[in-house]
Amino acid sequence: IIASIAGFVAGLVAWLVTTATLYEGVINVTTTGANFPMLAGNLASIGVGGILAMATSLIWPDDFDFNITRAINNPDAKSEPMKHQDKSEAEDMENKEGSEEAASPSVIDSTVATEEELDPVKLQAAFRFAAWSSLALLLVLIILIPLPLFFAQTIYGVAGFSAWVIIGIIWTFTSTFVVVLYPLWESREALQLIGRGIIKDIFANGSGKYVVKARSLA
Repeated sequence: IIASIAGFVAGLVAWLVTTATLYEGVINVTTTGANFPMLAGNLASIGVGGILAMATSLIWPDDFDFNITRAINNPDAKSEPMKHQDKSEAEDMENKEGSEEAASPSVIDSTVATEEELDPVKLQAAFRFAAWSSLALLLVLIILIPLPLFFAQTIYGVAGFSAWVIIGIIWTFTSTFVVVLYPLWESREALQLIGRGIIKDIFANGSGKYVVKARSLA
C-alpha cells in the first residue's frame, strides 16, 4: 500500500513538474498530454513504487512459504482427516470412493493426465521455454524494432507506407489464426464433447424441451 501510494504521488508530481518546466508553467490538456511529461510521470511512478515495494518487503518480510500455492494442483497433497470424524466411517468412505474411482475410466484418465501435467521435468522445461520466449519477445518488440525506427527517423513514401500496411494486415491475420482459430482446432474434441452434452441436456427427458415421440399404431 505504501509503495502504491508513494508511486502515485511521485508520478503525479513528476508529470506536472515536467509539464510546467518544459512549457513555461502552462499546464493544460495539451501540455500534460505531451510525450515527455507522460514519460516522466510513468517512470517516476513505476520506479518509486517498485523501489519502495522491494525495500518494504526486505525490511518487513511476510512469513509466507508458498506451500499453499504449491499444493493447489498437487495430486499427492491430501487433506488431514477431521478430528471429530469417526475412524470407521472415514475408512468406509475411502474404500467406497476408491472402488468408484477404480471402476471409472474417466477418473483414471483424469488422474494420469494430471500427473503428467504436474511432472517436475515437464514443468521445468515449460518454464525454460516461457522464460526464453519472453526474453526473445522483449528483445524484438522493445529493442530491435522500435529503436532503429526511432533513431533512423525515416519518412516513408507511398511504397514504404504500402509495405507497412501490408505487413500489418498479414500480421493481424496471422495472429488471429494463432490466437483464435488454432486453439479452437486444438480443442475440437473437447468442444464436440461439450456441444453433445449441451444438446443432450436440452433435449433429454426432464430438460423441459424433451418431447416423447408418439408410437405408431400397427
